[in-house]
Amino acid sequence: MGKPLLNKILMVEDDAAIRDVFTRGLTMKGYEVLTTSDASEGRDLFTCEKPDLVVSDVSLEGADGLTFLEEIRELDPLCPLIVMTGYSSEERAIRAARLSVADYLLKPISIARLYEVLERLEREVWIRRNLRSAPLFREANVERIDIEIGNDLLLAQQHVENVLKHMGFDDPDVYVGLKEAVFNAIEHGNLEITHEDKSAVEDIGEYMALVRERAGMTPFADRRISLTVRRWGEGLLCEVGDQGPGFDWRSAVAVAPAIHDLQHHGRGLILIQALFDGFEFNEKGNRLQLIKHNVNCSEGETAVASFPADPLAATFLPPPGE
Repeated sequence: MGKPLLNKILMVEDDAAIRDVFTRGLTMKGYEVLTTSDASEGRDLFTCEKPDLVVSDVSLEGADGLTFLEEIRELDPLCPLIVMTGYSSEERAIRAARLSVADYLLKPISIARLYEVLERLEREVWIRRNLRSAPLFREANVERIDIEIGNDLLLAQQHVENVLKHMGFDDPDVYVGLKEAVFNAIEHGNLEITHEDKSAVEDIGEYMALVRERAGMTPFADRRISLTVRRWGEGLLCEVGDQGPGFDWRSAVAVAPAIHDLQHHGRGLILIQALFDGFEFNEKGNRLQLIKHNVNCSEGETAVASFPADPLAATFLPPPGE
């Protein structure tokens, strides 16, 4: 068995039993695992050992796990981070999203679920390494980009990242929120995976298998996601469309999910509402338009745009050339 791409894992967890179970399970899969219950020691291990991945509980001995991960993110903007928590909240989910965490896992977490997350991250690393310089679109106007995306979640993530970089936007809120919108469109739109479907397989580590299965089935296989990103003044408008049957978005927006259900239900909509300044679905519920007023640009400046009173109220973005 070859060495994993994310070979060295740092786990910061104050529950000794969880550390032991995960260490034994990951070691059996060929990973090198460094463990501690202390955030300060975790920082030292990260600096000295340079792990490929960090897994941390939210609640640590005398420390806040998200604050610890914020410090890790400052040390390494690209290191994959996984959050574990026994108690979820909207505030924690949003803080974690702004760190671009790879996953946000609600305890109890099965070893099978952790294996699935690592398998997905391994594939993401492979895609990043092999597609880093590959153009995802042949020609683009930096004022507006229109692309079609298939139903591969990791390739879709790469598309979102490359489009925003090409247009000069370097705002983590925009990236995280737009990625969530595209993922929702793929999972719940094109592939018609319900929240109940997702909950039933996620804890046993079979969710990505379900996504792959649906993506190869009729009628889902031929469906595509349309993504438009357009400058609006010095801000942006985004539109994400899927070819699914749509959904009752008014009810989904009106009913906030229970706190303990944030891992499986409604997290995408919560993040979209929190990270963008405005959003609107079409009547059918299979096209979503997003607006961001203040956007960080690649040069490190914050651009403040002048917008119409309600730019989303008029109409959805016209096709290219109109």
